[in-house]
Amino acid sequence: MGRKGSWFGSIKKALSPDPKEKADKKASKSKKKWFGKEKNTLPEELTVVTTTVSPPHPLFIPTVEEVTLEELKEDQTKHAYSVIVATAATAEAAVAAAHAAAVVVQFTTARRVLRALREHVILKLLVYGPTTKRQTANALKCMQILSQVQSQIIYRIRMLEENRALQRQLILCRSMRKNSRV
Repeated sequence: MGRKGSWFGSIKKALSPDPKEKADKKASKSKKKWFGKEKNTLPEELTVVTTTVSPPHPLFIPTVEEVTLEELKEDQTKHAYSVIVATAATAEAAVAAAHAAAVVVQFTTARRVLRALREHVILKLLVYGPTTKRQTANALKCMQILSQVQSQIIYRIRMLEENRALQRQLILCRSMRKNSRV
């Protein structure tokens, strides 16, 4: 998968002033595994572009007679150039760090989307798979049988009630005939 680390750590590494010195120190140490075998060291994927910036000119306060207009313009030009170079280097490092952070975010987002897609496929198989179809068919058959049994029960109850009503009427008719004969 790759080395795990925070995005902030990669930004700090990209913006650090001496990343090559740290890499040289790490490379100089021998990393040994079990039984004295050396571990293979892999180069880092991200390289940081560094530019050298000339240090600012030492400040000295000349007397008024010594300063000429051309010297002032030249000093201002040199200072402006060094500021521009420093700003460009900082912007370049910030863009590289932002790019590295964007790659990390895209990778984690893609991994999450892939996991969600796998889960969706599994859920779809569960819902539309042959096992589910068989279970649904069995449930429908059972419901149909229950409905038939219920309708038979209702029919028999109705017939029983009708028979009772007919029995009562017969009993009433017989009792009326006996009463009328007597």
